[in-house]
Parts: sequence; C-alpha cells; structure tokens
Amino acid sequence: MNTKAGDAGVPMPESTNAKPRYSKDFWEKLFDRYYHDDIIDLATKFTKNGTLKIEFADLKLVWGRIGETTTSAIEYLINNPDEVLEDANNILHGFSLLVDPPEGWSEKAHVEISDFEPVMAVRDLGHEHLCKFVSVTGVVTRVTPFRPKIVIAAYRCLYCEYITRVPQDDEKIIEPLECENDICGRKGPFKLLLNKSEFVDYQKIILQYPTDAKIEEVPRVRGNFTIQYYPTDDKIEVILLNDLVTLFYPLQKVTITGIVRARQKLKGKAKTPFLEMFIEANHINVSKIQDSNTVVDSHA
Repeated sequence: MNTKAGDAGVPMPESTNAKPRYSKDFWEKLFDRYYHDDIIDLATKFTKNGTLKIEFADLKLVWGRIGETTTSAIEYLINNPDEVLEDANNILHGFSLLVDPPEGWSEKAHVEISDFEPVMAVRDLGHEHLCKFVSVTGVVTRVTPFRPKIVIAAYRCLYCEYITRVPQDDEKIIEPLECENDICGRKGPFKLLLNKSEFVDYQKIILQYPTDAKIEEVPRVRGNFTIQYYPTDDKIEVILLNDLVTLFYPLQKVTITGIVRARQKLKGKAKTPFLEMFIEANHINVSKIQDSNTVVDSHA
C-alpha cells in the first residue's frame, strides 16, 4: 500500500520519566483506518504463515510524530517491543473478519513493521540497544540451513499417560519437572511427542558491516560468486522464524528490523558476565547483491 506520511528519519528518542502515550487500542485504530482490506485479503489467502506488513510511516501518522525529548507511542515501541508487538498480534487475531478465521490464524498470523527508522550499521550496536526495537543494515555473510525448532514440547507421562506441555528456550531441551496430573505428580519418565508439540521454522544468518580495509584475502567460490573474505568483528547473528527463513544467501545487502536480545557467554559450564548480542528479526528488506570486493568474514 502507499504510505500516508512522508516524514524523514526519526531520531532515537532520549529517555524521559513522562508516561508514554501508548495504548493497544492504537492498533485497532490503525487496522480499521488503513489495513482493513489488507487483513481481509490476508485471511482469505492464509496458509501456514501470514504476515501483515505495517509501514512505519503509517505508525508515525496515526500515533504521532516524536521529537528528541517527547515521549510517545513510537518511543514505547522502541523500548518495549515484545509488549507492543504482542498487542498488535492479539488485535490482528481478534479482528472482525466477517467469516470464521482460517485454521492456525491465531497462532501464525503476525505483524511485521517495515521501513523502520533510524537505520544503523552493525558496528553501531551497543549495550544501550539491548531489548530495543532497531533497524540495522549490513551484508549477509553466512546462512545456516533452516530447521524446525520446538517451542512448546509435549511430554507423555509413562505412568499415567497425562500430557504435559513445556515452553522451550534456545539453549537446551527442557523436560517437565514432574507430571502435571494432580493424581500422579511423578518426576518421570516422560516421552517427547513430536506430533503433539508446537514448532517454528528456524534459521540463522550472520550480518556484517562491510569495509574496504583489506586485511587478508581468502578467495572462495560459492555458487556463481567469487567471494573475498576479510576478518572483522563488526558482525551480529540474526534469528529468522517462519516465513522469513530460506530467503537469503551470502552477499545480499539487507536491512534487518527486529529486537536486540542477548545470551550469556559461558566459560566451560560457568556463566560469565559477558553477553553475546543477537537480533530476532521482525522484518527484512533486501537491497542488493554486493560485488566480489565486498568484505566479509571467513570465520562468520
């Protein structure tokens, strides 16, 4: 759809103590005014995944433009992306479709925000961006195969046959502490039921800041491209889920919009105070393919 606002880039706002002017009802206003037909069309053509792409210019128009010290709904999105995106998805799932929602609508239909501003380089990400909604540009230097990932694991108690569902994290598979059947309550054994578990498609890419500073060239051939690799630390891992997977390959210049997260680094089995940042992507815009002189990392 055409954007309704022509504003230039929005600076990252300064933190203030004022109460943010945000309400989840803003999504209802936005959907009703600008995205009604898009939502109906999405539901009509819905398959296993469904993305409603929201243009950032529309958010600025409906929610109000912000200044350097003005608290607003946009600032609240930047600082509380999990809450705001969950509100958006819930409003989308409850949107009046005039017909019964398609199967899987409330689990798979989701909102993406495109053309988010400001856009920064990978090398500019710092601790101040942790848990924030950001837009980062760089070159894709590595793409892993996509795999199904368990997000809710279903376990059957081998004593009473009761099924317990356990949310999973990114580090290791989590089993039930005990059977949730009040009559049983045993601590196992359990059997993982794949056909009762919930999955997402999962993939990782490495996004890197390109530089012209040639350090050590290691030519490799991948497909039709001869790629020159150079060591650098200006890179970040990006997690792709569901309909964002299998869209990318090395040398693509992209802009990633998503949430900056972090995992704690380990030294052996001991936790350290150091964090490894990564981005969970919400939206990706592919700009172009870099030429063979693009600087990427042989160890990405």
